Amino acid sequence: MQIRKVVWSIFVCCSIALFACTTGPEPQQPAVEEPAPAPQPAPEDPVQITQEEYDRTFAEVEEVINEMNAIIKAKNLPKWEEHLTPRFRSHIMSKENLAEINDSPLMKRNNIKIVTLKDYFEIVVVPSRANVRLDDLVFTDSHRVQAYMKMRKDESVLIYQLEKINDIWKISVW
Repeated sequence: MQIRKVVWSIFVCCSIALFACTTGPEPQQPAVEEPAPAPQPAPEDPVQITQEEYDRTFAEVEEVINEMNAIIKAKNLPKWEEHLTPRFRSHIMSKENLAEINDSPLMKRNNIKIVTLKDYFEIVVVPSRANVRLDDLVFTDSHRVQAYMKMRKDESVLIYQLEKINDIWKISVW
């Protein structure tokens, strides 16, 4: 049980470190009994999507996330890597990002160090992303979305940033 707490804490710290600079305001959450409405763009956000586009993209992304859950549960690193954009890989493995993750008190206290993409996958991704679900999408533009999972009534967590490249949704950063 202690290991689960440590792993969950690592996930939270790494997620915060990974997405601290890339997340926007949390999306508004719809009432539980109503279907999720299409997010309305902020005044500075030129993205305009229809309910049909939102629903279609939601279904596509939900399918990708379900596939990712299976890949992660199977601890299939090569298959997971196929779902990463080069930008995501570069960001995760950058000296700055690794230093930020490894310098966290939790990582130091547990004498854990991430050096390789395999380390990141095994230490952060496998314990934290194997059972995520899609509850909401926020569009950055027509081919980039942020996928959120509702944790509590008023709290959502960014689980993935996805970019559609050649009609395939991939994990990305921007």
